[in-house]
Amino acid sequence: MRKDFLAEIAGREPMLTGMETGEELESSTGLYLGIGLARRDGLSEHMPFDALSMILAGELVKRRLKLNGGTIIVADSEAKTNGFADQEIDRIAISRKDILYMALENMEFDGWDISLSSELAGHPLYADIVSGLDCMKPYEMLQLADMEYMRGCRKSVKVGWESRALDFDERHFDEHYVSRFGKATTFLYTEPGRTLEGKRMPPYLHGSAEPRLYLKPDEDTDAKVSAMPGKVMAYFGRILDLFDQTVYQRKVLCQNTPKAMRFRLEQAYATIFRNR
Repeated sequence: MRKDFLAEIAGREPMLTGMETGEELESSTGLYLGIGLARRDGLSEHMPFDALSMILAGELVKRRLKLNGGTIIVADSEAKTNGFADQEIDRIAISRKDILYMALENMEFDGWDISLSSELAGHPLYADIVSGLDCMKPYEMLQLADMEYMRGCRKSVKVGWESRALDFDERHFDEHYVSRFGKATTFLYTEPGRTLEGKRMPPYLHGSAEPRLYLKPDEDTDAKVSAMPGKVMAYFGRILDLFDQTVYQRKVLCQNTPKAMRFRLEQAYATIFRNR
């Protein structure tokens, strides 16, 4: 049964920190995850490298459970509820889609698609879901609508992140979803993201004053590694272990030394930005 496979994966994979099994796990044809674009204090111009943790975990689960595919939702509609300029959100959302498509192709992850949340809103099923949630705050309404829409598409496995050190994480919205729609969806959780100093963050968001490792072709990974304390280096080591497992189909046993981290990041960036 898939529940047993999932429990085994969660028990063996360090990046997976939690799991809540839903009633439609056995019948689900796929999984999904969301990539946010904005915090209350600003837009995230670049995607942190940490966001890969959710995608890599999703690919691992997709293969082990023999799911047909995965969907990444880029949350542009949610960002527009925070009062930021629509034009800037649209620009960042398209940029995020482009880099995600490139990463999925170069990592050779098959069966994935990417949608803006605003694109989902054009489907009649989505409109019906929203009409039943119109008494809620806009941001939360859209979060829950995305989730129920994906369940309606028979994708009843969601990959998110959790952190007890923060005031909110994806468990917050998942619990609201369950209270409203029931326990159909299965929830998997990865570790939160990290700043270079070790502060816990959403893996896909950043602030202007917080040093992060970014997923961009001209990122100075050598300098970023030099700024990492040991615990942060170990965190990125866990992401790279999952990268090796899913992308290169291998397991690497190595110490998280600055030299090893620089080499592993160089190799990962070369793969993701191949032919660019």
